[in-house]
Amino acid sequence: MSFLQSIYDGYRDLMDNKSDPRTKDWPLMSSPFPTIAISLSYAYFVKVLGPRLMENRKPFQLRSVLIIYNAIQVVFSTWLFYEACVTGWLTDYSYRCQPVDYSTSPIALRMARGCWWYYFSKFTEFFDTLFFVMRKRYDQVSTLHVIHHGIMPVSVWWGVKFTPGGHSSFFGFLNTFVHIVMYTYYMLAAMGPKVQKYLWWKKYLTVLQMIQFILVMVHAFQLLFKNDCNYPIAFAYFIGAHAVMFYFLFSGFYRQAYTKKQKDAEQKRLIAQKKEINENGNAKQMNGKTQMYENPGTVEDSYSTTRQRVFKIRLLPGGHSSFFGFLNTFVHIVMYTYYMLAAMGPKVQKYLWWKKYLTVLQMIQFILVMVHAFQLLFKNDCNYPIAFAYFIGAHAVMFYFLFSGFYRQAYTKKQKDAEQKRLIAQKKEINEIGNAKQMNGKTQMYENPGTVEDSYSTTRQRVFVGSSNNWICQPVNIN
Repeated sequence: MSFLQSIYDGYRDLMDNKSDPRTKDWPLMSSPFPTIAISLSYAYFVKVLGPRLMENRKPFQLRSVLIIYNAIQVVFSTWLFYEACVTGWLTDYSYRCQPVDYSTSPIALRMARGCWWYYFSKFTEFFDTLFFVMRKRYDQVSTLHVIHHGIMPVSVWWGVKFTPGGHSSFFGFLNTFVHIVMYTYYMLAAMGPKVQKYLWWKKYLTVLQMIQFILVMVHAFQLLFKNDCNYPIAFAYFIGAHAVMFYFLFSGFYRQAYTKKQKDAEQKRLIAQKKEINENGNAKQMNGKTQMYENPGTVEDSYSTTRQRVFKIRLLPGGHSSFFGFLNTFVHIVMYTYYMLAAMGPKVQKYLWWKKYLTVLQMIQFILVMVHAFQLLFKNDCNYPIAFAYFIGAHAVMFYFLFSGFYRQAYTKKQKDAEQKRLIAQKKEINEIGNAKQMNGKTQMYENPGTVEDSYSTTRQRVFVGSSNNWICQPVNIN
């Protein structure tokens, strides 16, 4: 009994003393169990109860409802994206490492409220699945769909409870943008065949989702290498692990829904072509083009021979690893355009404010190459030489950290140094004028330089259990 009591006491201490006091009285924030119960009820309804209730009913015709619903979701997602932009991610947030502002300042509270509304939006998305059930579109109620929608409210709850804002809110910032595009597509698709014929870009919604998860992975896991803002590292693991899981779920869906269908269609086309050749009796007139039908092993044997020749003689010209060259040439178009304009002198250079974004573009390039190369380590269904995946991926990792180090040194550090000089100059001016006391305590940060850091350290200990632990190696305290 004492063991159970200690678990309960630890849970109450976590919920009451270690969470963000600003959000503890907000709806559904006192405990995770109501959110868990709602999510489990959702899964049970869409997979069991809903289909049972619809078994002897005709599918509902919901075209008007779907158009209105998706339009509302577009507006809601647009507002959430705007809030994420103006409260941090397009103003003063750092993409390298961003602590949570636990103060009661208007901008900090606005960010926290935006996080709660993002959490609430995960419940409104349950209607996506409910409408599938009501229309008897059970093929759309896939395992991926239910896991994605069911787990999100529970996952986001912890963020709102303990870290409403800061580094991990980057996921919501990206996700709301993706949902603007996604619900726009659904709204247009609900308008019927006259509009649907223009929606050839359906599969690129899944691609956009996967790019989102890649960016979240890199953004979260970069704190494992350098966490210079003392952001709770457990949340970096938590968000990053979710991004990894969803990336592979969505990539599996993409292969099943699009790549496999294309292969099946190509296979049917080849079989039909072979049948036509045999029926017409003109196989010999095709200059040996039917050899692949007469000897199914020819293509594979030919590839095997070619592969041996490539490894013995030269590197692979083309194929999977050429993706790096494909991206790199585009980056170089932008880069050399910049250099050309910069060489035209001061009259043009004043418009080249976007210099640092060349480095950002380079880093994005290396991230995409990493993911594209290393995905073969999990599934290599085209028999591409795995050594080249390691080779290209390792280069991308190396260059990413070299370029990110350059970016911090050239831009982030310069900005911090400039801000430090500005504060020193401001302090000097205050001392010279002699009116520091008239500034209502605003010079306290100069009189006690440790105040801000000490305040954040205290807050972090309050928010995160075990903040003094070493996450790499922590000995047992036997005292």
